[in-house]
Amino acid sequence: ATVTNGMATVPSLAVKVSDVTTAAAIGGTFVIPVTVEDITGKGVISFQFTAAYDATKINITGASISGTISSGLNAPVVNTATAGQIRIAVAGTSPLTGAGTLINLNATVVATGSSTVSLSALQFNEGTPAVAGLSGTMTVGANLKPSITKKMADTTIAENQALSYTYLAVDPEAGPVTFTSAGLPSGFPLQYLPGRM
Repeated sequence: ATVTNGMATVPSLAVKVSDVTTAAAIGGTFVIPVTVEDITGKGVISFQFTAAYDATKINITGASISGTISSGLNAPVVNTATAGQIRIAVAGTSPLTGAGTLINLNATVVATGSSTVSLSALQFNEGTPAVAGLSGTMTVGANLKPSITKKMADTTIAENQALSYTYLAVDPEAGPVTFTSAGLPSGFPLQYLPGRM
């Protein structure tokens, strides 16, 4: 359709940058999925966009289509020459089908905090079908606290009586959990076996 003065085209599809929270340390890497609604039957054989972000928080270094609905297309062409943005183009000959992850952006943590990743110059093929880009928020470097899933209630024991208890904790980032104690009575030996006192 031709768009003339006084008319507007409403995109029929949306591409969304997923919101990501990562506890990766400075210099650590993480993946930002970019998803799409069902594009079956739309004849999409190529796409391109520019993603802008806060380069003081993250650095998007590349992109991958491996394991995505775009995996049958050619490898992404990536331009990272401008700080705070990445330009990506992907093309092939077989139309894309389905909904899900269109492409994954590879990112590195620069500093803790958050950054919006916004899409511009987004288009499928040569502009058809029309598509809108939706931003996502990256929360980076925030270490999530482990949660204790089993802990001991207040307990009183007789002098010289042995006490043994196993604490259970889970780290949401699957890291190691280290137990420490404070305020133990004098003469109370603390033996550390993973999670056991």
